[in-house]
Amino acid sequence: MVNTIRLGGTASNVVVSKVAHGLMMMTWRPVPVPDEEAFEAIKSGVDSLPEGVKMVLNSAEFYGNGFSTANLELLARFYEKYPEYADKTFLSVKVRPSHTTRTPALKPPKGGWDKDAGHINCS
Repeated sequence: MVNTIRLGGTASNVVVSKVAHGLMMMTWRPVPVPDEEAFEAIKSGVDSLPEGVKMVLNSAEFYGNGFSTANLELLARFYEKYPEYADKTFLSVKVRPSHTTRTPALKPPKGGWDKDAGHINCS
């Protein structure tokens, strides 16, 4: 049995698994996991869920060597190759409040938060 939860607010029609798939170590390592290996891992998790339940994919704009956007670029390649998985997943993407310091400044990075959505071909 898969434990699920219904999200709230404007996403109250979305049901997700209570266990997410963290993607950090697919790209934040000396040699990133090859795309096909990463894609198979993502697909296996999603495919294990009951119909109508989405897999939460946990990513970040800085999950790459040198705090790069490699993880979001991996997701872009995944969704380009497997567009049918877009409706089966729910993305959780973390951003850093400041790209130049590690302080808790609550201001958007130059270009705004929306600039990162371009890495995964969404708006």
